[in-house]
Amino acid sequence: TSRALLTSFLSSNGATLIAFLGSLVIARLLTPSEIGLYAIAAAFAGFAQVLRDFGTTNYIIQCELPDQETLRSALGGTLFLSWTMSARLWLASEPIAVFYGENALGGLLRLLALNLLLTPLGAITLALLRREMRFGTVGIITLGAAVTQTLVTCILAWRGVGAMSLAWGAFANTVATVMMTLPYRRPGQPWLPGTSRLREVLGFGAYASTASLMGHLNVSASDLLLGKLLDTQAVGLFSRALGAARLLTTILVRGVSPVVGPYFARLSRGEGDAEQGFHAAASRLTAVAWPALAFMAILSEEIVVLLYGSQWTESAPLVLYLCVST
Repeated sequence: TSRALLTSFLSSNGATLIAFLGSLVIARLLTPSEIGLYAIAAAFAGFAQVLRDFGTTNYIIQCELPDQETLRSALGGTLFLSWTMSARLWLASEPIAVFYGENALGGLLRLLALNLLLTPLGAITLALLRREMRFGTVGIITLGAAVTQTLVTCILAWRGVGAMSLAWGAFANTVATVMMTLPYRRPGQPWLPGTSRLREVLGFGAYASTASLMGHLNVSASDLLLGKLLDTQAVGLFSRALGAARLLTTILVRGVSPVVGPYFARLSRGEGDAEQGFHAAASRLTAVAWPALAFMAILSEEIVVLLYGSQWTESAPLVLYLCVST
């Protein structure tokens, strides 16, 4: 587990570093309003992402034996839910754009809806790799996808595509992920979906997805409310402040979070004490995160201007409150 955690930490933060460097460039190429507009679209797409997975990948990670029928049923459930949520997001794109009074929001949502069609194609392979705690391989895929997304986004933003550059970057990330998972498919891993164990798979997903939906609502509620009550610039400023406040803790969590599911799944199968593991992980994470948050709070204005430029100065006062919240 320690080796898996170290591998995950290094590989995940390689992707985080690429994304962070890209964000420094994007913050100077796009306006707060453009970034805020994408944040609203990404919040709606995030709900669809949670529902399209419906805990199927986590089911594969924690189940006793992911045999052919289990994998076929998980694939069937993922495809059905992904394509259903893609269609719903596409159909809702115009009403959402009208609600927020932003015509460009419709195009963003439609492109993110297309992204949902591709996501399931690599999801089962990634779940199996995480189950086997092959985080070096997962890290290679994640890093390659992050490089692809950053390059596409920065080039398009430089070319004046605006908020759509972020959506095209997300689409490129999914395409790259799917392509890079192909060499790591298990021998005999099914290509065709099934339904024989769909009830069991989705039964687990109902619990997992409820928790994920609440978590996403907690993160995205501010973007959705500010976009309606104020404007997209306010969303962009708040989003950038939140990113700055959680910059250092994100580095920690990105390295830890991929290991958490497989680790506790292993403990729950009788290979250790889950309660002891939880307390050990929480205490170590807190001991490192609190000093990092204090550092960000004290130097918030200097850090925001240094990283993102003077157009984001208005977001600096928010960082202190967001650090305390975090």
